[in-house]
Amino acid sequence: MTAGRTPQGSPATPEEAAPHLAIRITAEPVAAAAGSGGTPHGRAPGRRARIEGMLLGLAAGDAAGWPAARHRAARMPEWTRRLTRELDTFAEQNATTTLPVPIALNQPPEPLRLGPSDDAEWAAFAARTVLAAAADHAPGLSPGHRMRDAIDRSWNALAAKVAAASARAPEVESAVLPLRARISVRAGLGNLAAGLRPPATGHDNPHYFDDAACVRAAVLRPAAPGPDLRAGRTRQSGRGPAPARHRPRQSALLRRRGLRAGGRARGRASRRPGGGGRAADHAPGLSPGHRMRDAIDRSWNALAAKVAAASARAPEVESAVLPLRARISVRAGLGNLAAGLRPPATGHDNPHYFDDAACVRAAVLAVVHPGDPAAAAGLAEFDARYTQDGDGVHGARAVAAALAEALAGSDVDTAVNAALEQLPEGTEIARNAVHAVRLAREFADGPAGAFALVPVLEHQIVDHVYSYGIAAAETVPVALALATAARGEFAQAVPAAACLSRVADSAPALAGALTGALGGTATVPAGWREACRTLAGCALPRLAGTDLIELAGLLAATEPVTPGGQFRHGTQNIRTARGRHDHHDAHPG
Repeated sequence: MTAGRTPQGSPATPEEAAPHLAIRITAEPVAAAAGSGGTPHGRAPGRRARIEGMLLGLAAGDAAGWPAARHRAARMPEWTRRLTRELDTFAEQNATTTLPVPIALNQPPEPLRLGPSDDAEWAAFAARTVLAAAADHAPGLSPGHRMRDAIDRSWNALAAKVAAASARAPEVESAVLPLRARISVRAGLGNLAAGLRPPATGHDNPHYFDDAACVRAAVLRPAAPGPDLRAGRTRQSGRGPAPARHRPRQSALLRRRGLRAGGRARGRASRRPGGGGRAADHAPGLSPGHRMRDAIDRSWNALAAKVAAASARAPEVESAVLPLRARISVRAGLGNLAAGLRPPATGHDNPHYFDDAACVRAAVLAVVHPGDPAAAAGLAEFDARYTQDGDGVHGARAVAAALAEALAGSDVDTAVNAALEQLPEGTEIARNAVHAVRLAREFADGPAGAFALVPVLEHQIVDHVYSYGIAAAETVPVALALATAARGEFAQAVPAAACLSRVADSAPALAGALTGALGGTATVPAGWREACRTLAGCALPRLAGTDLIELAGLLAATEPVTPGGQFRHGTQNIRTARGRHDHHDAHPG
């Protein structure tokens, strides 16, 4: 089956399939490890514990890097982020060393607390795709084809959502409130929209006392006297107007706004052309005073109607907001898909083809092929081609191969060697990875281990030229090296990776995924497990509240594809990467 076509009877998208999984259960019992957070009786971690360790390790590494707080700040009101930017500008302009951090001020600070951010959410995106493939029992499709089809549907469904939101952007203008106003004005307009009339619109108003009407009064000038609706009442009583101190509170309030009890205003509107004022209104049979009052009444009711219409369209604003925050490579890849391109063009014609966005997804896709690094690398490449090319693809293959070995119980050196086997000679990522791992093995037996390696990696691997520290040619070698120097210990590798500030957006997460899979759930400290098990939705809002431990249980309950793999790119076999050049036959057109 050609990638991109949904087999008849299969779920339309992985998101639709994931909540209703019909999962094939593996022979290994998973209940014993569920929630235990460890490896009982000192046994080697089982499948579920390794998957939990991989997801929680990735999430904890993600949280440990300083960019996580910036990513999580996306869940705060926009003005808090704007204020942080302004404070940063202030520090730059005034040469101060007190640097701003993400702030909550008078808002609930929960989004800014320690926790995972974008890397963990994109890993969960890949996990849901795996679960969707497990739930898809389309007749005539092998497990490998179902997995490929699920990946293709995931990306195309997301691209369609982004394109739909972008297409609706002009509608947002009509759904945005057409004014900013005082509380008294907003409340009065709301009262009008609800069917109230003056004086109730001003009386039933929390800010009835403010001066919003005073600036309007300044542009009104006396109009020809019109009938005073209070006059009838006054004549009936045979008395003149009551002293101000004896008049009802409501009338006194209305006078402060230049309004009469019947809902008409004193004075006249400005003579601005087209403004609906008295000068433009020549309704026959109406005196100038009536026309003035009528124009004011129509102005307020028209504005109230616009505000009510915009408020009613608030759900449309939500649908016109892009449904994700993502790396440049992902946004470009989704745009290419929406424009009709297919992989590998979506990743090749991409300004950030080289970044590591596909690497966190590759860590999860390795769950499909534990113990088969070549097949895991092939599946990771199939996914990576949607958003990457070159080193971005090579990095994803390397991460998937390392995780496939780790999830099968191999040691750190075997896992790292499997990653190196996927890196073509002559590429930047291969040169960096081989050099970094060689350095790491020299430091592995030292007392400081991974921490001692940090300055060496900083000066010999990490680049300080480019604007962003997310190149796969740097982050993947750093993660492999620190896992090696730490001898697979999560508590050494992740803090060391977080010390490399330039690559702290991804390297700690990748190091955490590998060491977490090697050691299982117990290798991630309990406090970190608790802080990082729940996603915030800062990159993929629909994943807010996702529990990574529950997700690991679902992944562990799926049956892995048999070793040898059924994932092929079109009709081509997955070729070993060492010594080969990039190939673009992964997605037949």
